[in-house]
Amino acid sequence: MLGQTLDSYPLFSETTRSIHQSLTLQQILQTSVCEVQTLLGCDRVFILKHQADGSGQLMAQASREQAWELLTDSFTADYLAPYRQGGVAAFSSLTDMPPDASNRLTSLRVAAQLVVPLSKRQQFWGLLMVHHCHQPHPWNLLETRLMEQLGAQISAAIEQAEQTDSLEIMVQQRTAALSQANQRLQREIAERIRMLAILRESQQTLASIFDRAGEAIICVDQTHHIRMFNHTAERIFGYTAAETIGHSMDMLLPESFRGIHHNHIEAFDRSPVASRRIGENPHPVSGRRKNGEIFPIEASVSKSTTKDGVWFTIMLQDITKRLNAEEAIRRSEEQLRTTTNALPVLIAYIDAEERYRFNNRAYEDWLGVPHQSLAGQFLATALGPNIYDTIQPYLRQALDGHGVTFEVEFPDSERPYRWVSVSYQPDIQAGQVLGCFAMTQDISAHKAADQIKNEFVSVVSHELRTPLTSVHGALKLLTTGRLGQLAPQGKELLEIALNNTDRLTRLINDVLDLERIESGRIKMLKVRCQVAAVLQHAVQTMQPMAHTHGVTLQVISSNTHLYADPDHLEQTLTNLLSNAIKFSPQGETVVLKSIEQDHQILFKVSDHGRGIPEDKLETIFERFQQVDASDTRKHGGTGLGLAICREIVQHHGGRIWVTSLHGEGSTFCFTLPKTAKPDSVS
Repeated sequence: MLGQTLDSYPLFSETTRSIHQSLTLQQILQTSVCEVQTLLGCDRVFILKHQADGSGQLMAQASREQAWELLTDSFTADYLAPYRQGGVAAFSSLTDMPPDASNRLTSLRVAAQLVVPLSKRQQFWGLLMVHHCHQPHPWNLLETRLMEQLGAQISAAIEQAEQTDSLEIMVQQRTAALSQANQRLQREIAERIRMLAILRESQQTLASIFDRAGEAIICVDQTHHIRMFNHTAERIFGYTAAETIGHSMDMLLPESFRGIHHNHIEAFDRSPVASRRIGENPHPVSGRRKNGEIFPIEASVSKSTTKDGVWFTIMLQDITKRLNAEEAIRRSEEQLRTTTNALPVLIAYIDAEERYRFNNRAYEDWLGVPHQSLAGQFLATALGPNIYDTIQPYLRQALDGHGVTFEVEFPDSERPYRWVSVSYQPDIQAGQVLGCFAMTQDISAHKAADQIKNEFVSVVSHELRTPLTSVHGALKLLTTGRLGQLAPQGKELLEIALNNTDRLTRLINDVLDLERIESGRIKMLKVRCQVAAVLQHAVQTMQPMAHTHGVTLQVISSNTHLYADPDHLEQTLTNLLSNAIKFSPQGETVVLKSIEQDHQILFKVSDHGRGIPEDKLETIFERFQQVDASDTRKHGGTGLGLAICREIVQHHGGRIWVTSLHGEGSTFCFTLPKTAKPDSVS
């Protein structure tokens, strides 16, 4: 081996080629230790890289036996320090090695050691170390020179690999930078495309809105030439957009208005405002259609700066139909006012705040003031506190959405009328009460006639009562047979006469009761009553009649009290129950219910009878009113029961009404206030 040159050494060139064929630094280092182990036939070869703190990091190793592999990847600085300077260091045995390293080498089972420094750019990089572990090994000159040359080759390969790695890192960094730049560019391009799409969509939307606008939209430049003309403008003027674009605005204007329009646009161009109405003066504004027709318009103009200079956008509407409608409404109002002024009754419209908005001329005669002066006045001011306090509860019902008709007396009024009939009908639009229509009629003469009639009826009733009682008693005596027996036909006629005298007696009693209540001769003695007790007593009174007709009575009562005349309240309930029982089919249930409300008690009597036609719902409470004329013959009764109920309820300060579905049943309702008026006796 000593006589051979390095070039002729069989494995040197192969080892060098294997090292330089490795691609990465780690491959170079691992190939190097493996080739050296094969080349020298040693037990262990490894490479340490010098660290900044002076220690060594294990980069690659090759061992004949697994037990000889190094278990640590770093070596202390004092271990590397002796080999940083100089060339190859060969130690044939432990006795040749530095004393401070012997202990370390013994622990690594080193018998002989060869150390080759590795450099990069003339700077110490690390160590290539070769160990024999079984026994000392004398290193010859060829091995030393071979390892010195291999160290140089490995150093060159390390430098080249790190340069390659550095270049690859630079390429990767540049590639990453270019990739990022490309991604940014792609995002910018995508964003620009998206913005262009949005802009295009916005322009299309704007154009669609422009064309679908309900107003004509026309854009003109500073020379008064048309630049834009939408579909509504085409429909109004009769021109197509192609016929107007580039032409003067004068083609759309009457000749008399062209100069005024030019002056207006020029003055507007000099003004600081951005928009204004056209024709905000007593002179009307007009347009001209393609067929020459002149028509009224409403318009506004705004200005904006474009790349072509200042443009004026004119928005206009054809108001022909509106003006015609307004004129029709004006004529209709005049006709309505003329008609209502000719009527002798008061006709008015009252808003939700209780102010007059319309009055006919009859108010001048009634109130002694011009009827126009009432517009906007509150009713309390126009009518005075006495009259207003009387009608206000009914007015509030109308403004709450309920139609109401009532009669009222103004006994302390200085005016010629004392009794009036008033009807309030709510004005409901979109579910909201905007006001009510009011009609008031003087019924003083009618009431005077009624009073005379009532007095006559009262006198006649009183005069009839005594002889009728005698006749009834005589007929009753004849039916007993004490004055002799009659033939069967005579008994039948006698029974008919007795029934008729009973009905006539009931009629006279009802007439007298109604007359006494209306005249005030019967006083309502209002005391604190338990509602449930009054209802139970009324039901007990009517139970025999209900049993006879096969009808069930049901009571649903609130546990509350009110101030009322208990006898007359019970009379009202029994009258309503009697009607409900008479007109209910057998097997049905009549329900008597009381419901407590804020300031009043609501009473309801519900049946499942034949019901009441809608045109009878108001008149059913009048005297001698029946749903069917044959009801008196079929069911008995005088036709005065509901009239008596109404008088009793009204004398208590309440209200009575009926709701019904014809063929399904009826519900009679009335309300009574919980507390009595200051005078407990009415």
